[in-house]
Amino acid sequence: KEKYFHYASLSEIMSAGFRGVDLFFIISGFIITLVVSESALTGFKAAKKFAIRRIFRIFPLYVLLFTTMFLISTYTSIGAHRSFDGSIREFLTNLLLLPRDDLTTYMPVSAWTLTHELMFYALSLFSFISMRLYWAVLVFWTAVCLLSFFVDFKPLGWGMQLSLMNCYFFLGALCAHFRGRIDVNIRKIVACGALSFLILAFAIELGCIQSVILKLYLSIVYAIGFFFLVFTLGDLNWKLGRHFNYLTYLGKISYSMYLVHYPILVILALLIASDDRSRSAMILFIFLSLMSSFVCAGLLYRFVERPGIRVGKILTPAPPG
Repeated sequence: KEKYFHYASLSEIMSAGFRGVDLFFIISGFIITLVVSESALTGFKAAKKFAIRRIFRIFPLYVLLFTTMFLISTYTSIGAHRSFDGSIREFLTNLLLLPRDDLTTYMPVSAWTLTHELMFYALSLFSFISMRLYWAVLVFWTAVCLLSFFVDFKPLGWGMQLSLMNCYFFLGALCAHFRGRIDVNIRKIVACGALSFLILAFAIELGCIQSVILKLYLSIVYAIGFFFLVFTLGDLNWKLGRHFNYLTYLGKISYSMYLVHYPILVILALLIASDDRSRSAMILFIFLSLMSSFVCAGLLYRFVERPGIRVGKILTPAPPG
């Protein structure tokens, strides 16, 4: 964080931003579980349709940004990690988003979350055989991840595959499972409680916690807050969408925004914030980062991400009737 944000107060606030990944995983578990549980199709064809649409949802944009960064890093070393060698093996490891424990070797760095997503998507394929099997596999994966965290249990050296972060997918799946069983008015009350938890968690985060026990406690507080926030998200979405259409648009370009923001940060940090660390330079850096990320995300969504989604749908047409 200090690499880009010089002032302590700003750096502390930005340090909580990585918690967005926790929320992202819970939302993913929520949405994917809803999709697979409501699917009328089962068997190999349904699983194939799901996989193809997920691939064309994620990879076209990722491959474009990764390949661009890889070429730039090969010839200029800009944006490359310390051990970067530009080899074919390095290229393929990144291209296929293979699991690895050194997250700094992902290009862009934020792409490590996509590997977690792909692991969860692979488990979701079991739902097209049986939802009971899906839940059994998901519970087993979550249990092993918890075991790995508390007793340092990593068979086959699988650190990333058994990361505690994977438990958030299970929380999201639980949101989807129980949401329809709870009254709408109760869900609204729960939403207020969720926001209170998140405000508490953010306040603790700004305290620069060092203790491992306190960090674990903070993660639990965030998990509870995010869980209940996602649990009630559907109740608020239609009202927000009617009056704030731009929120819907931000949701559409969020994946593009997520992937493109890091390369933009690297470039602008070199141009603006590398030598001049004055307050005005920091403000300019933040403003240009936000605006550039928003504009680039909009363009990438329109010309890369959305066409990729369309191709996935064309390759997996809905059955007639």
